[in-house]
Amino acid sequence: MDTPLLEFKSLVKKFGDKTILDGINLSIPEGKMTAVIGKSGTGKSVMLKHVARLIEPDSGDIYYKGTSFGSLKGKKKKKLKDKFSYMFQHNALFDSYTLFDNVALPLIETTSLNPKKIEKKVLAILEQLELAEFRNNFISQLSGGMQRRVALARALVTDPEVVLFDEPTTGLDPIRRNSVFDLISKYQRKLGFTSIIVSHDIPDAFYVSDFVAILEEGKIIFSGSPLELEQQTDPLIHKLLKSHDLLIDQLSGLKDPLDFKLEIQNKLDSNQESNASFILIRLMDFSEIVKSVGEIASQHIMKTLGNSIKDIFDHPSALSSKISRSQILTYISPSGHVEDLDRKLASLKERLDNNTIFCKDEIQYRTPNFSIFYQIIPVTEMSNIGDFSFKKEKLKPLLEMNCKTNP
Repeated sequence: MDTPLLEFKSLVKKFGDKTILDGINLSIPEGKMTAVIGKSGTGKSVMLKHVARLIEPDSGDIYYKGTSFGSLKGKKKKKLKDKFSYMFQHNALFDSYTLFDNVALPLIETTSLNPKKIEKKVLAILEQLELAEFRNNFISQLSGGMQRRVALARALVTDPEVVLFDEPTTGLDPIRRNSVFDLISKYQRKLGFTSIIVSHDIPDAFYVSDFVAILEEGKIIFSGSPLELEQQTDPLIHKLLKSHDLLIDQLSGLKDPLDFKLEIQNKLDSNQESNASFILIRLMDFSEIVKSVGEIASQHIMKTLGNSIKDIFDHPSALSSKISRSQILTYISPSGHVEDLDRKLASLKERLDNNTIFCKDEIQYRTPNFSIFYQIIPVTEMSNIGDFSFKKEKLKPLLEMNCKTNP
């Protein structure tokens, strides 16, 4: 196996009595973009500052191509530090300096290059980042996006092997946040440097990363590719990845899908509820509804459906969860005394039929006709909740909606 570019080994850092990093072990691949993600305040930036040698560990070490950071002294230590560059959270540019002077500053302060060589290096990086024509502008004369590029140019002008990005999208609106991720990804591919980006913008950071590490309570709880991350079933990782979907589920009063599956699987494994049933409710042609009225309106429809199901089947022994974008599964335990499923379904149909959310004035002329179907599944037909997939031929119509009352 190739030696990783960077390797954290049992790294520990405390501030007073509080342990921030509790034995970090992590390998960073060379020439790739690695995202270190996690909730705010978990120590991501502290971890990054150890790489930049702004903080020294209490114990443990970081290795660069097999060489211990802690073993280096004097010129060797400085030579290693020169391989790293740092792009600060809020750019940290000097308003009183021109764009050119901001980018030249690291070369002036850390090298012995003469002014002509500094000018040549600065202009080369400005050309690469499409900033050369603005070299004499002051920072206040530049847009927010251009200021980000200036900060990146300053980080790259020393030809670092590794660029560290500390929460580069903090405080930005979604459009600017996407622009920053696109900027970092574009030039990382173009110039080939290794990058480490710490962020709590999940899942945005996944889309530009080759490798992902999750930091939680001072420990790395996952490291691997974004595709490997997506297959994880750990409840904490699931909640980090699915925060948007979980919010929608919570607003509909439904259980978290993973919690639902674990709880139901425990019931199935106990073999104590052989008379229980599942009811699958499916909104047909959901993708067509999204195309017609948009994602938010479509999710309002699913939220209304979820709230209605929750209210109609509300009982301590009845559990409901959205198991896909357009399907809600309800488990009905025999101990819940919910015997008249047809009556319950009739009540659900009546409630939905009278609910105007499906045909609100602002969406009714764009909404196609759509149908809600159901299927009752005896628990004996489902040995594993994770293996369940609906069979279209077994679905029965529950409700037909026609919102297009006017041409």
